[in-house]
Parts: sequence; structure tokens; C-alpha cells
Amino acid sequence: LERKIQRENPNLQGVSSEWLDIAKGCLTRDHNRRWAAADVLEALDSIGVAIPKKQPPTIPQPKPSSQKTTPVHASPSRSNGLWGTAITIGLVSGVGFIIWQNMKSVNSPPIISSPSPTSTPSSEPLSVIPTITSSPSQNETVSSKTATDFFTDGLKKYNEKDFKGAIADYNKAILINPNLADAYGNRGNAKSALGDKQGAIADYNEAIDLNPNLSEAYYNRAPVQMELGNPQRAIDDYTEAIRLQPDFAGAYVGRGKASVALGYKRKIFQNLYIDILKDYSEAIRIKPDYGDAYNNRGMIKYQIKDYQGAIADYSQTILVEPDSPYPYRNRGTAKFALGDKQGAIDDFDKAIYLKPDYDLAYYNRGLVKKETGEVQEALADFRKALELYQQQGNTEWYNNSRDRIRELGG
Repeated sequence: LERKIQRENPNLQGVSSEWLDIAKGCLTRDHNRRWAAADVLEALDSIGVAIPKKQPPTIPQPKPSSQKTTPVHASPSRSNGLWGTAITIGLVSGVGFIIWQNMKSVNSPPIISSPSPTSTPSSEPLSVIPTITSSPSQNETVSSKTATDFFTDGLKKYNEKDFKGAIADYNKAILINPNLADAYGNRGNAKSALGDKQGAIADYNEAIDLNPNLSEAYYNRAPVQMELGNPQRAIDDYTEAIRLQPDFAGAYVGRGKASVALGYKRKIFQNLYIDILKDYSEAIRIKPDYGDAYNNRGMIKYQIKDYQGAIADYSQTILVEPDSPYPYRNRGTAKFALGDKQGAIDDFDKAIYLKPDYDLAYYNRGLVKKETGEVQEALADFRKALELYQQQGNTEWYNNSRDRIRELGG
């Protein structure tokens, strides 16, 4: 590219690396890696090129309001996506309990780290594991000192949920040091947090191209593949992360969850559950206080009707994460499957205490109270679930709640 520019512009004495990077970003044939206009402007600004700004048109201004404006903050990216539909298991008078509902993910994606990640797992069904912090690789040259500064600024902004600011800083780090794989990986996390899943995939791909041994890049790419509806690709990424880092507990849990999604997508769950249990058990062996691993292993045991084993795993989750409502709700379903109706109600009560808007806990408690003949209490629970599902715009479970109310004459 440099020789081509020189041929077409013979009066130029040389082309700076910064200008070459901008040209490469604009001209690459790979559309996933091609720079957007915002990237170019940011890069030009970082090397001191003045960008003329177009004056916005004048528009009528509203009258001042006495109300305070509440700042809007970006949510963690994985709460924006749904990994599938509800999975119904267990029956109460022909009505199914649901164990995974919408398979939501709630945690921020992990930041690139080496050599070993740290995590704060959540026990919400099919949540994606932990926030990981890091610093750039040690193989940078002396000339990349400024790149390190921008990298550090980007990491700080990401952790403060200033995802756009983080992307701007990572752009500058990459402009100065185009071989900084960690910056591409972290920029991918920030793009994912803003909902740009394809942009995130492109950055993870670049990070892996630059450093094929970067296990965290595979790990971070996997849940984005899940959100894009590609559980097999997610499994492949988690498997590669495990190959590179055999003690990566989060990758075992992630692969287990991706395998669950693949099993239900292709209707082959019965062929996969043994391997899924092995993944969760390996994660627990590596990290004995891993609540999310216990919780998810408990759900698989429930699915194969090992209710006592499920209760044991949910109870272990509660020991690790006593303030999480999800293992209480899950344990309640397993207790009811064994005929312990009061024990189930007690667990649903606790889940609702910890999460007063827990729609599914109200719905399941209503099912149990319907069975025990507590009609008015069951109606109250179904009405509360109906209200919550209506607020969410969840038509399917709004209709289910309405049907239960009608069955009880409400």
C-alpha cells in the first residue's frame, strides 16, 4: 500500500505509519474490519488533524421544565439479548414449571486478561460469567508507551460503563500500535456492550489473528456467538479457550450453557447432558465456590429427574450466594417434584422476598397453592404474575397466567 501511494504521489517523501493505518482501515476488503467514518475521524483527531464541523440547523427549543432529567445509562450488553425460548419441564396438573425462561444473560463481558481470570459468577440461569480485568501484553515495544496510556484509559472507561469513551481510547491505542491484540479484544467487549455484536465479533477475530493463544478472546467471543444464535460456534470458542487454558472454570460453565442451547435448538439434549454435567463438575473442581456452576448443574439434574441431586446443588449455590433469588426458586421446583409442597412454597417465598418482581416465582407458587387448595392465594399469585408479564410485554406468559386465573374461576 505504501509503495502504491508513493507511485501515485511521487512528490511525497514518505508516508507516516498513522496515515498508513488510516488508509488500511478505509481500504481493506474485509468489510468486518473496515473502519467506519467515526473511526477515521477519531484517528485523525488523535494525530492533530483539525476536522471542520458542520453547524447543526437551528430548531425550536422546548420551554424549560421543572422536572429533573434522569441520566440514561447503558445496560450490560448481555441483558439486551435473549438466548432462546422458555424450556418447560415438570408438570403440575398438566401445567409446566419452567426452569430457563428466556435464558437471559446479565453480566458484563470479561475484559482481556492473562494468565488466569477472576470471576464473580451469578447464579441466574444461563447467565454469562464474570468481569475480568487486565493490562496489555508485555510484548509491546518502547514506541507503544502512548498506546498503553490509551489502553489503560479505555479499560477505566469500560469499567465505568462509558463504552463509547472506551472505544475511542482503544481506537487511539490501535492507531499507535496496530498489533496490540488486547486492545482489539477490549474494544470488542465495549462494542458488544453497545449492541454492536457484528463489530464485536470483528474485533475478537482481529485479536485472535494477532495472538492465536489469547484464550480470553475466544471466551469473550463465545457469548456473542450465542446472542447471534450460533451455539455451536460458541461451543467451539469455549473449547479452544479450555485447550489454551485448561483451568479456565468460566469456559467450562460457558460451554455447558452453550451445549444446553444447542441441545434444545437441535432437539438432541438427551445426547448431550452427560457431557454438560461433566463441564459443570469440572468447573466446580477447579473453583469449589462457583455458585453458577452448581446452579446450572442442578438444572440439568432436575431435567434428568435426579431431584435430590438437584436440591443438593441448589443448596450449595445458596451457601455461596445467599442473596440470589434464583437458586431458591429452582430448589422450590425440585422440592415440589418430590412432593414437598410446603418446602417448595417456603423457597418461593424466599425468592420473592429477595426479588419482589420475580414473575416466575409468583407463577410457580401459584401452581403449588392451586394444588394445595389455597385458591385465593393462588389467584393472588397468578394476578401478580399477570401484572408483571404485562409490564414486560411477555404475551406468552401473560396468557398462561390469565389461563390459570380462569381455571380457578377468577
